[in-house]
Amino acid sequence: MKWLKDNFLVVISIACIGLGIYAFTVATNIDSEGTFGTYVETEKYGGDAYTGIQNAGADGANNVRAFGRHLTTEIEYIMRFVGVTFIVGGVVVLLYYVADKGSKPKPYTMVMPMENIPVEQAEDE
Repeated sequence: MKWLKDNFLVVISIACIGLGIYAFTVATNIDSEGTFGTYVETEKYGGDAYTGIQNAGADGANNVRAFGRHLTTEIEYIMRFVGVTFIVGGVVVLLYYVADKGSKPKPYTMVMPMENIPVEQAEDE
């Protein structure tokens, strides 16, 4: 538990980098051109109600397909942004930890040798 407490920033930064890689991988695997089917053809013949219903259904299906393509493209961009943000944030936190760890004082204390203290001051103590 002490190790986790002392190295909390390392654990957080590794988790952020891992999540960033995962999000970026998900973004590259999104198929924005993929399996949305094909556009439904509309026929402009006849004037009966059945043809009008078919054309309305085709228009609705085409709109749903276009919206699905747009939505997956937007999700792909968002996931790439989230992935890059997590990776950069994890690297920054890791570098901060390394810089902070290097600037901490050593656990021992230095004792000043007695020969460097003036004689008058040494007798007063």
